[in-house]
Amino acid sequence: MADKQTAQQPTVVMPPAPPGESPPEAVQKTQAVADALVQFGENADPKRIADAVKAQAGIDIEPGEVAAILAKLRERSQPGAGVVAP
Repeated sequence: MADKQTAQQPTVVMPPAPPGESPPEAVQKTQAVADALVQFGENADPKRIADAVKAQAGIDIEPGEVAAILAKLRERSQPGAGVVAP
């Protein structure tokens, strides 16, 4: 059952991504979600963010994909996230 859930999870691309490393569309989605998150606040509903991304950036995105991107953004914003020990 875990494999089925993993297969349905959208790939989340976190900017900044080196040129050519990630599809530009994926980077644009993540940036649009991040922009809407700033606009609507940390506790904004994924559907509201999806609607804002569609209205402001013209990008169709499902609330489930928004939720995955939000989770990744929140994870990355935690103190010490992404820090690699020497």
